[in-house]
Amino acid sequence: MSQVSSIYLSQTGAKPEQIEAATRGIFGKGLITVGRTEVVGNSDPTKKDVKFVATQFYLRVEPN
Repeated sequence: MSQVSSIYLSQTGAKPEQIEAATRGIFGKGLITVGRTEVVGNSDPTKKDVKFVATQFYLRVEPN
């Protein structure tokens, strides 16, 4: 596990409402994702940002 500075869900192929639900899940009960991390170029060489690019995500199913 590593820290990331941003999360991109747009490459998952999900509908906008699914991405919105996933974004809420990140800050709520959590979100399971599959993807890769990428170092983001920065003008300050002492600081490196890392973004997470998701290829899949899984929303939590609430019991009835």
